[in-house]
Amino acid sequence: MRIISKQRDYYDSAMSYGIDRELQFIRTPTVVSHHHSFRRGTTWTVEEGTISKTFKSAISRAFTEFSLIPTEIRGIEAYADRLLIGFCGRLYPCVMIGDNYYYHPDKIVSKMPDAKLNEFRITRSELSEVINRHDNKRYWVNRNRIQSKTWDEFVAKMNQSNYDEMFRELNTPIFSVKSEYSRTVVTLNPILGVLKFQQVVDPVTTFQQIAMYLGNQLAKVNDPPSTITDEIMARKKGFDKWSFRTQSGDSKKVRRRRNRQDKRLRHSRTKEI
Repeated sequence: MRIISKQRDYYDSAMSYGIDRELQFIRTPTVVSHHHSFRRGTTWTVEEGTISKTFKSAISRAFTEFSLIPTEIRGIEAYADRLLIGFCGRLYPCVMIGDNYYYHPDKIVSKMPDAKLNEFRITRSELSEVINRHDNKRYWVNRNRIQSKTWDEFVAKMNQSNYDEMFRELNTPIFSVKSEYSRTVVTLNPILGVLKFQQVVDPVTTFQQIAMYLGNQLAKVNDPPSTITDEIMARKKGFDKWSFRTQSGDSKKVRRRRNRQDKRLRHSRTKEI
């Protein structure tokens, strides 16, 4: 796969292992639409150009999954921003706390900077207890709380769904749905390294999966090659073997002699009249 892009991504280095130049990935990050509110019933607003009904349907389905990502950590005043990555037929939920990206609650416990822990006035062991606790039904049914149990259930449910049709309607192997201030932005072909997706999939596997997805699920169906010979096609267009040639017995010398004879004949007829 040959990548055409003005920006580098973390999996570009995999091209050094060899590429199929007939397969191209034009990686141009494009913001296609955004949502102004989390309330139900609001509509998508197109920023540039127009989008089809099927495209809107695909965006709406992605937003539905995005809106289910939990954002609260029980017991502390820490709220996360949602992020959803669409990658080669699968969806990967993520939460952002500050400038850090977490693709699983366990990573919040192990990777949260000490400065953030001090800001939230909680120790790492206390945070681990909050994230990994198994509350009774009255608590853990609240799907907006970030906990390992509910997160795993949420991801397992998404993994059972087939999203290939959504990717075909968006016509891309990668997209992201991300919170930005008071709106939610959908981006086609985002730079995955900026979103720290290398935490989930390594560079070589990322490159290979994109190439396979483009060559299979997103492959364009071309017309079959024509079986008509050049000779038959020429006849259909009104040409034959003499269309651009001088026929035998009709050389320049013969044509000149015939033209002179015709000229004398016309001249003699004129004198008789």
